Amino acid sequence: AAWTSSAAGAKRGGGGGAGGGMQVRILTFNVWNIPVAQHTRARIDGLAKVLRENKDQLDVVGLLECWMERDRNALIAAGKEGGLAHHIFFRNGCGFPGGQSSGLVVLSRWPIENTFYHRFTAAGKAQKVLHWDYSLYSGKGIGLVQINGPPQVGPIDFYISHFVAYYTPRPEQEGHDEYMYHRRLGAWEAARFIRSTARKGSFVACAVDLNADPSTLTAKALTGLTGLQDAWAEAGRARQGALPEALDEVEAKGLTCNYAGNCYFENNQWIASGEPSARVDYILFSKSERIAIDWCERRFSGADDTEAVVSLSDHSAVMACFSVQDEHQTRSLATGEERPARRKSFSSAEPGVPAELLDELAKSAQGGIRCAERRRAIAVRKAIVFAIVSFLALFVPFSFNFELTTCTLLLQFALCAGFALSGYSYFILANITIMDDRSAMMYMLESVAFQKAHLFGDRDSAATAAAAASKPETP
Repeated sequence: AAWTSSAAGAKRGGGGGAGGGMQVRILTFNVWNIPVAQHTRARIDGLAKVLRENKDQLDVVGLLECWMERDRNALIAAGKEGGLAHHIFFRNGCGFPGGQSSGLVVLSRWPIENTFYHRFTAAGKAQKVLHWDYSLYSGKGIGLVQINGPPQVGPIDFYISHFVAYYTPRPEQEGHDEYMYHRRLGAWEAARFIRSTARKGSFVACAVDLNADPSTLTAKALTGLTGLQDAWAEAGRARQGALPEALDEVEAKGLTCNYAGNCYFENNQWIASGEPSARVDYILFSKSERIAIDWCERRFSGADDTEAVVSLSDHSAVMACFSVQDEHQTRSLATGEERPARRKSFSSAEPGVPAELLDELAKSAQGGIRCAERRRAIAVRKAIVFAIVSFLALFVPFSFNFELTTCTLLLQFALCAGFALSGYSYFILANITIMDDRSAMMYMLESVAFQKAHLFGDRDSAATAAAAASKPETP
């Protein structure tokens, strides 16, 4: 009963939520902890102070982009002082030097029973080193933390994920967003992972930076396939008096990235010129008769939000407060009578997935397959060109009997090796990396078709999708 040592947990154990149950408070925050970020020391010190004091009595905190080991350890230590005694960070991918992590950290007031991590099949591009989204580097995926909550709450299945970024002022638009299909595939994989691992009767919550706003297929796929609810959409509220009237629209829309009021707005060298303001950070949860949301709000949205001299990140945090009824009894608000809580299994049945969503996902998978085939064709052509140039660099000088000195020979062989290595790299991209993306999209297409056949009895669509996915590549 390690949870009983928590004074804050005991204080709220008797209730106080809007629904009369015990309150559970969750925070998600993309902390922008990368080597080239601005004002890192001041921001990390400011966030450490927030965690150390824990004035909001947070129970579970999900930190994203927490890459650097020294800063990560400082935040974990501060969380322990603030009552968040348990933590896990997911080591996956090579990370930034000294990081060895996917950048995902979970702090919990209550004991952690088990953890698991699923790496996304396709995320980023190997040749785009500065983007740092490729799976081998960043280990993009979704983590599961099973928390042993107090008796009033029961088991908690907490998920955390950070999707591939967009590097364009026109996200989620074909021809402009090169990672659009990767994010949609990631949403589909994350949804299947959640459906497969969430425990019966548990309180399911997901802290995620989708790098996509709620109107996109990425967001719709994750919520639609899991049945999880968006905390902000359910109970978002503007913080009264927190911001000037001119910024009310920011609060009303719940914008969390590239928004007015953040000191890095239009002053961030890593944001594409013209990139729109967006709500990309979410807390999703399993709404039920036993679990209700009291409120959800943005936190640390500007320098005035804390005692720090700068904004704590280029994102704002999202905090949600939930009321969880006792797992054995729930109160009927209509009659006031006590009755046993209905403990439905979160993963026993598919949510009401609309056929239109499955059709959109199938079209997206087909678009991803075509995109991968185009990328592969371009990579193959580049590999051939570099191979030819390498051959010419090696043999043409000898064919014309040029007088070659030691220096020119070294230069010749250096050029030859460089072109040959470039050709080999594109050969690997074409036949391994890009083909891996294509295979993942094919699997998604087939799986979506079978799911539609199962839910709607459309048996022909599964066979059609399987045939379409297995057809030979277009030249």
